[in-house]
Amino acid sequence: PRILSDMESQLELLLQLLGQQQQQQQLPYHWLPPAGLGALLQLLAAVILKPGGKVKQALLHVSRGLQLVEQQLAVQHVGPTTTEASLDHIHTREVRGCLVLQVLLLEVQQQLQLLSANYAAACQAACESIALLQRFPGLLNSMRVSVHLAAGLYAQSMNAFDAAQAHFRKAAASQDSHMRVCGRCLAVLCILSQDETAAAGGQRQGG
Repeated sequence: PRILSDMESQLELLLQLLGQQQQQQQLPYHWLPPAGLGALLQLLAAVILKPGGKVKQALLHVSRGLQLVEQQLAVQHVGPTTTEASLDHIHTREVRGCLVLQVLLLEVQQQLQLLSANYAAACQAACESIALLQRFPGLLNSMRVSVHLAAGLYAQSMNAFDAAQAHFRKAAASQDSHMRVCGRCLAVLCILSQDETAAAGGQRQGG
């Protein structure tokens, strides 16, 4: 579609502009490191491409975004074994921004891998998000519900209904009323799906 093509071209222009601004050090204000801004644009590109069925292109943008986030976290001395307790409190704002982007990118990656029926890669993305939440529970507290919803949806897609319900119940414990309702509704739908799956299995055995 022409609109999608126009969006892609505009995103490419934004990425080029960001690169030029970084080289000339002319960013007018600083709310994320330049690499973080680049990752945000890559995330935006993936989100726009996903509904149009351009899964491979969207995954490429996600991969680029994750690389940028990991590079920026490395600059801030945040590695695979770093935990929240070991962070310098002075730099936690920038670290939090990068971690939130990382979780959002992993969530889109999981969705895209599920669309591609690449369940092993989807599982890895879900596990990485949960691991990040465990390592940085305070900095990623605002993403807690999102992480559990994504993990629950993956588990349900694999017919692991008990695990899915456990994640949905954790999401339903949110203080946000919208997220509470969302978690509860998904938990109920999961139970219904489990019943339907069991009934279909029983019919096949009976036949």
